Amino acid sequence: MADWEDYYEILGVSPNSSREEIKDAYRYKVSILHPDRLMGSPESVRRRAEEDLKKVNRAYEVLRDPQKRKEYYSEWVKHTRPEPTVDPPHIRFSDVEPGKTKRASFIIRNLGGPYSKIWFSNPDSWVKVVHWASLTDSDELPLEVEIEVEGEDWGKSYLEYIRVKLDEEETQVRIELQTKPEPVRGRVRVSGVPTPRPAPPPPPVVLSAMKRILKSKILKSKIFWLLIGIAISAIVGLTLWSTLPAEIGGWVIGKETAILVCGGLFIWVVLGWVFAVPVIMAAISLILWDTLAPVAVGPWWGVGRITTVLIALGLGVLIVGLFSACSESEGSKRIIRCASCGNIMTFKNFQDNGGICYRCGSDLYEETGRHAK
Repeated sequence: MADWEDYYEILGVSPNSSREEIKDAYRYKVSILHPDRLMGSPESVRRRAEEDLKKVNRAYEVLRDPQKRKEYYSEWVKHTRPEPTVDPPHIRFSDVEPGKTKRASFIIRNLGGPYSKIWFSNPDSWVKVVHWASLTDSDELPLEVEIEVEGEDWGKSYLEYIRVKLDEEETQVRIELQTKPEPVRGRVRVSGVPTPRPAPPPPPVVLSAMKRILKSKILKSKIFWLLIGIAISAIVGLTLWSTLPAEIGGWVIGKETAILVCGGLFIWVVLGWVFAVPVIMAAISLILWDTLAPVAVGPWWGVGRITTVLIALGLGVLIVGLFSACSESEGSKRIIRCASCGNIMTFKNFQDNGGICYRCGSDLYEETGRHAK
């Protein structure tokens, strides 16, 4: 259409703008284009402002009405194309030692019209895509993509491109890697003449073993330090049990109980109270058993000490499972797509917006089969 106009561009708003944002943009445009403000200006400037003001009024007349805006959006989609951009467009890794991995990320954005499909390549060679995640809950873009590089040889240059497409519109990211030059080992050059370098003495066996331990992956494991913390908590519990009286307020406190209480408190502080519930319940069951078992009468008290602890742990795990199931909001995880414009959003955002798409106002949607991370 020769007379088609981009009303969003005329008002300086996006298709996702609210009615209030459109109204504010309209008032601003009118204030700077009003004839009273341009009194004393050249005739050509006043005529141009008059034409621009007519365009602003036409745009606002359409975009302020939900039904007209919905119909115009369908036409706008046909006249506009997506415009993918990447930030940064060039990533360079310098002086990387062969065998060592380095990571960086770039962000994919859309500066144009709507799109229905996003795609980017994964070379999966010396550079590969390891993770990507949306930076918003309402749309896939902007999308952060994380890459990992690893060189194989000394003093070598690598070059690769990652292609990014929104529908049929394409851009790319340039990835460069430069590894360190190969070091000269065992020889020193003096005045251009290679001279043998004396070999350094071997490190002591104990020092070498300590270095290997400090560099091992075990010390970098969170589970290892969690077990160390639980062991220290057990030692603290035994110390308190041997120091404090065996009964507190008529309740019998055994050494196993003291260990469980200290361990449960440590787990509470590190991982949260949900993970500590089974341990705390086991400690409470031991206190009840040690206090009530000697005076209990009747055949019903046939449960042993270990059985009591196992029952308490089971109940604690059941409580944690029920709490997790109840606290998870399915609406905040489901990802849906608008059946009219293809806009992607969470089902919770769809409900909060009154059951309509905030981009085109449609109440029709379809499941994408995906869940938010």
